[in-house]
Amino acid sequence: MSDKCYFIRKGGYYYKPNSCGYTEFSFLAGLFTKDEADWHERSSHGECKAVHASECSYTEGELMAIRDNIKALIKIKLESKEVK
Repeated sequence: MSDKCYFIRKGGYYYKPNSCGYTEFSFLAGLFTKDEADWHERSSHGECKAVHASECSYTEGELMAIRDNIKALIKIKLESKEVK
């Protein structure tokens, strides 16, 4: 069994998990096995590209979105403790 360590890119976007839509953020993208990613690359006639996760880096926008999501989750968690 192969490890899931590949992204699938198409037109500047990443495939989401289970190939269900697209996202511009790598941290929201699905991870795929090499075989899965290669299959998408071949079957798309060059529209998709298999990219190993080690080749990607977070953009400033992605890091800010991660930070904002973490802040929101912490706030929700703290508020839910106050309710109990």
